[in-house]
Amino acid sequence: SWIQGSAGNPMTALAKRFSARTVATDEDAALVVDAGGRRLSDSRLADIYDGYEEVLEKAAAAAEDWDRDGSLAAAVAEAVKGLDLSAADRQALDWALDFAVAQEYAAGTKDLSAWYWDEDEALGGENLLLPDGYGLLLERVAASLDIRLGQAVTRIAHGPDGVRVSGPGGVFEADRVVVTLPLGVLKASAVTFDPPLPAGHRQAIARLGMGVLSKLWLRFDRVHWREEAHWLGALGPRPGEWTSFVNLAPQTGQPLILAFNAGDFGRRAEEMDEAKAVADCMASLRRILGPDLPDPLAWQRSAWSRDPWAHGSYSYRPPGASAKDHRLLATPVSERLLLAGEHCHARHPATVHGAWLSGLAAAEQVLEG
Repeated sequence: SWIQGSAGNPMTALAKRFSARTVATDEDAALVVDAGGRRLSDSRLADIYDGYEEVLEKAAAAAEDWDRDGSLAAAVAEAVKGLDLSAADRQALDWALDFAVAQEYAAGTKDLSAWYWDEDEALGGENLLLPDGYGLLLERVAASLDIRLGQAVTRIAHGPDGVRVSGPGGVFEADRVVVTLPLGVLKASAVTFDPPLPAGHRQAIARLGMGVLSKLWLRFDRVHWREEAHWLGALGPRPGEWTSFVNLAPQTGQPLILAFNAGDFGRRAEEMDEAKAVADCMASLRRILGPDLPDPLAWQRSAWSRDPWAHGSYSYRPPGASAKDHRLLATPVSERLLLAGEHCHARHPATVHGAWLSGLAAAEQVLEG
């Protein structure tokens, strides 16, 4: 939904080229309530963020003494041993870890590497929302391309004489192929490679994780809230369950709110009965915006975890994985076959611009070959 870091981002250049609307999101404009529905002051929020950063610093220091990589959750547990945290402080820390870590990396702290979870580079500048969606950019970029939809691929054979890509729809032959299947599809072995991918590529695919960032959009009949904050949050006894929202009304002029859930609960949120998901979401939203908030007129839910063409949202680094795995996947499989996608970019994984830059790099190798 966003251009993450507009400075030097190729997506910013594309948006300008195609006159796509962009609206800056203010991460500091946040309304967060405690478990009782009381709004946290700006100073309390600042303390929460400072405490969260301190805990992560202590966690990194603790993990440095380990003989081998482990989970970020284990490192955090070591970091808080000497801290006298009240129940409210622990709820605040858990909320911050979910908001700033799990939802950024599409995985909970128990699933992230303590050593390498954040071994990436953020671009500067504002985060820009695309009110009309990325679809506009895709349509314009792909306008002159020969794209065959509905052509499931089950086998890719590659050798000295070329490439044969086959499936129920037939066989396509080419000199070279760039495979941009999502990491989740590669992990599921949904496509057979002949010969198989090299051991190094297979091991990198196995080490990396495919995360889930679940989205639930709610549309109301009108804007029933005066709140101008872009981000809405709710602390509570169940961290990471309907605790983070985007107030899209100030940015789009529409009565829209977007709920985020990441990691394990993100998967459950996509699997649970839709009416229950909306009801649970609204219970949390009413703690933030008031009990009189009416039910939405309509809603839409993502299903990345259940999508056989994705098997998740984007990649993350579990214990044992590192940026080396992304770089390895970017290495040509053979003279005829290359991989590309967000999981193949070491500096900017899990981003649209990382996927784009990976694709450009693969295309340049094909043209040079």
